[in-house]
Amino acid sequence: MRSRAAGPPGHVSERLSHEFVTVPAETVDRCVEDVWACAAHLGVDVTTAVVERIARERLLAVAGSAPLVAPRG
Repeated sequence: MRSRAAGPPGHVSERLSHEFVTVPAETVDRCVEDVWACAAHLGVDVTTAVVERIARERLLAVAGSAPLVAPRG
């Protein structure tokens, strides 16, 4: 298990980037970092497995959402 003070390992972002090829790598990285920080803030026992599972669920929503339509003008 990793310390709460440490950040997420790069292999989580890398693995999820390969899984979600339609989502920019920067977005995947930010998602993994956010999940790690939120879990630590809430006092959850932060492990790479937990972070990967939660980030995957969030990325499923991002990948499945429709792009915003620009307003007509």
